[in-house]
Amino acid sequence: MAEDSFISKNTKQTVTFASALFFSFNILFFAPLEIYLGNMNDISVPLKYVLWGIAPLTVAVTAILFFLLYKTKEKYFYTAVSVVWGLGLAFYIQGNFLQINSAQLDGTEQRAGAVSCIINLLIWLVILAVPHLIQKFKRDIFPNAVNISSLAIVAIEVLVLILGCWQAAENDVDGRVIEMLSGDNYDYYLSQDDQYEFSTDHNIILILTDEYDSFCFEEAVKNDPQAAEGFKDFTFYSNTIGVFGGSSPSITNIFTGSHTDLDFSNDTLFRTLDSNGYITQLFTSKEIFSHDIFMKYADNCVEYSFGAKDLMNLDKCIYSLAFYKYMPVILKEPFHLGGADINRMTSSSDAYYRVYDYNNLAFYNTIGTDVTYTDSKCFKYIYLFGLHPIRTTSKDLIDHGDEQVSEEECAEAVNKILCVYLEKLRENGVYDNSDIIIMADHGFKNNDWGKYPTLLIKRSGESFDKMNVSNVPVSYDDMYPTLLYLAGDESSEGTVFDLKEGERTRYFAQTDEYITGSVTR
Repeated sequence: MAEDSFISKNTKQTVTFASALFFSFNILFFAPLEIYLGNMNDISVPLKYVLWGIAPLTVAVTAILFFLLYKTKEKYFYTAVSVVWGLGLAFYIQGNFLQINSAQLDGTEQRAGAVSCIINLLIWLVILAVPHLIQKFKRDIFPNAVNISSLAIVAIEVLVLILGCWQAAENDVDGRVIEMLSGDNYDYYLSQDDQYEFSTDHNIILILTDEYDSFCFEEAVKNDPQAAEGFKDFTFYSNTIGVFGGSSPSITNIFTGSHTDLDFSNDTLFRTLDSNGYITQLFTSKEIFSHDIFMKYADNCVEYSFGAKDLMNLDKCIYSLAFYKYMPVILKEPFHLGGADINRMTSSSDAYYRVYDYNNLAFYNTIGTDVTYTDSKCFKYIYLFGLHPIRTTSKDLIDHGDEQVSEEECAEAVNKILCVYLEKLRENGVYDNSDIIIMADHGFKNNDWGKYPTLLIKRSGESFDKMNVSNVPVSYDDMYPTLLYLAGDESSEGTVFDLKEGERTRYFAQTDEYITGSVTR
C-alpha cells in the first residue's frame, strides 16, 4: 500500500483513540494505581486522593494525544501512531515483565550493571521498531493491530485493577484497607513534637532497628570499645531466635503475640499501658500498625486534611514510583524514592517538618532537642531504619547517598547513634528510671534469613560494670509477655526474665515453612 493512501475518517478516529488511550491509561492510570494497590501499607492515603490526581491527568493527556494524532497529516499519520503505540507497548512490557526488585517500596534500589542496561535498551529498541515495521510493510493490518492490541491490554489492565481492589479488601485484617478504598478519611501523621518528653516517674523505651543481626552486633561492639561502654548497663541476649523473617509479621508478633501478619485485634498491651497511666507514643512509619491502634492509643497521632499542595506532592510521589517501575533500566535512577521520602510526600504539607523520620541520621539529628518532663509515665516505641538496605550511613555518621556501605560499618554507625541517645538520657536524668529495650525486628544472616535478631534490655535502676551477656534461649514469642509485664501486668507469664539456660524448642517462620527444633548457636 502506498505511503499516501487514503485513510477513512472512521479508521483514523478509532486508531487515534485506541493508541492514545492505550498510552495514557497504561502509564498514567494503570501504573500508579497498580503501585498504590500493591503497596497500600506504605502509601497510607485514601484511594480518592490518588484518583483525584491520576484520573484527570489521564483524561487530559488522552484528549491531547487524540487531538495531535488526529490532526497529523495523512502522510505521517501511521508513523506518529506507531510511535505512540510502540511507547505504550514498551512501557507495558517493561513494567510487567522486565522487573528486578524495583516494584518493592522497601528502599531497595535496582542496581543493574552495564550489560543489563544495554540488553534492556536493546529490548526497548526492538519493541519500538516493531510497530514502525508493521505500518511500513503491513499497513493493511496495522489499524486492526493497533486497535485490537491496545484495547485488549487496556481491558486486561482494568480487570487487574478490579482484582487488585478485591484482593486488597479480601486480605484486609482490621478494616484499614476498606477505609482507604471506600473513600473514608484516613488522614493522619505521627508527630515527633514530643519525642524528647520523658516521665519523671517511669519510662519504657523500645527502640527497634530494622534488620540488625546479632552476629553483626557482636562484631560491631568488638570493633568499637566506646559502644561496649555505651551499652554497659544492658544485658545482651546472645541466644535469641526471631519468629519471622520479615518486618511486618515480626512487629505484629512483638506487640500482640499474634502469628498473623497485621492482626492487631489483640490490643491488650496498649490497653494495659493506657489503664496504667502511660502516655503512648509510636515513632515509626504508618505501614505496619493498624489505623485503629494509631487513632486510639498513639498520643502523637495527629489528624489532618489534604490541601492542593499535598495532592501535588502525592501525585509526584505516586508517579515517581510508577515511572521507576515502568521506565527502562537506564532511566530509573531519577525516580527512585526511599521509605522516608514516601512518608513525607504522602503527608500534609503543614506537618512536613513535624512528621517522624526513621532514617538513622534524621533520628541522630534530633538528639540535640531539649528534654522536657511530665509526671505521667511514658511508653515510647522508636523505629529506626537500622541496617535495612540501602545502607548509606557510614561509621563516621555521614550519609553516602547512593553508595551502600557494608553491614558491619552501618552496624557501627547505628551503635554510635544509639549510644549518643543513651547518653542524652543519662545527662537529663531519665536513664535510671527507664526500662530500655533495643532490638531488631529480624536479622539478615545468609541462609538463615532473619533468624538471629539483636536483643538488649536494661531494666530500670539496673547497672553493670560492663555489658552483661546472657545465653538463655530467647524466642521473640517471649517479647509480648515481656512488654506486658513491663507495662504493669505482673501476672504476665513467659517473659524473657523468667528464662533459664538450657535447650528449648523455638519456632521460626521463613517464607511458608516453619523451622522447628531446639535451636542454639
